Amino acid sequence: MSQHKKSTNDLPPPSLEDEERILNYFKKTAAIIKRADEKQHTAVKSIDIPVVNLSPFLNPDRHSQSEKDNEVQKLFAAATEYGLFKISHHGVEEEEIKDIYQSLRDFMKLPLETRLLYAPEDPLARRGFVVPTRDYLEFEKDDSGNRLVSRSPKYSYNFGPEGEGFPPNYEVSEEHLPEFHRRFKSYYNKMEGIERVVLRVMASSLGIDEDYFTAHTKVHRGLAFATLTDTRTRAEDSELNGQDFTTLSGHTDWGTITILAAEKSGLQIIKGDGEEVEWVAPNYGPGDLLVNCGDYMTTWSNGIFKSVIHRVVMPLGETRVSIPFFGAQAQNNVGKDFIVKPIVSTNEKALEKPTNMGEFLRHRQPNVK
Repeated sequence: MSQHKKSTNDLPPPSLEDEERILNYFKKTAAIIKRADEKQHTAVKSIDIPVVNLSPFLNPDRHSQSEKDNEVQKLFAAATEYGLFKISHHGVEEEEIKDIYQSLRDFMKLPLETRLLYAPEDPLARRGFVVPTRDYLEFEKDDSGNRLVSRSPKYSYNFGPEGEGFPPNYEVSEEHLPEFHRRFKSYYNKMEGIERVVLRVMASSLGIDEDYFTAHTKVHRGLAFATLTDTRTRAEDSELNGQDFTTLSGHTDWGTITILAAEKSGLQIIKGDGEEVEWVAPNYGPGDLLVNCGDYMTTWSNGIFKSVIHRVVMPLGETRVSIPFFGAQAQNNVGKDFIVKPIVSTNEKALEKPTNMGEFLRHRQPNVK
């Protein structure tokens, strides 16, 4: 077990942090990305990342305490070194994940007027079909006249929590697409369950009550974005096919954890610290689930868990389905002004400062009200 024993008894909302510190966080992230970009002179190398077996936590009667402790230690090591790990024996069959990929592809083949039946008037509702702003790759030219890809279309369908205070999910009719709604609802519910398990293991690895994170994230639940990214080119640009193209630039996730399924490779992360940073590509398959830590978790763990910087790179001329499930946000019962306070022991220095994550999010995403 981890030696990082924490105290969680004293949790009053601290004073709000100033704007400069929040902005400096984003500047630091941008500087790390720039440093990794400058060091990338060859192809990004692939790496194997740790795999955490969830069976000891889902089926505790079948496993010994030492088996459980071993997985806790593996998660701790992966979350501190990479901020990313794979999970196995999580209860979601590979065929179920692949069915979701195919369902999204089938949905995007429906006539636009049919898809628009499931599109919200307010795009910030984060439900249903997200209408793409373009339907083909756009190019721009640099000073030398070389064509550079500037933007690619993304076709998304969003699914989220249901109940009081949440916008409803759309229910795609069986007439339009059989099994679509059932598959998405089932997948989403399973992701919520997996999220709870992973958060408990993460808490255990820090030496705190295993229910600490789940108790502080029960107000707002997660959100799943199923996205088809399309880098297919128009005929006049087809000679560019096969060239690598960044479809999602370097960033961190702002929440607790993200659970990702992706039918093709493309995810890249920054590995290392200080001056020794580089882009690497974690190995995974279409039936794998990846978990990465977000900004909340870095603050909460007092900098122990790494909010991994990541991007997506894929060849021009291809399509790729990915389904990130963004974990629940923490809050202290006051709208979006919720405080995340580092958990430290009485003899430990707080390396991270308490952060008003509502303010943090407003600086990161200015359109959030």
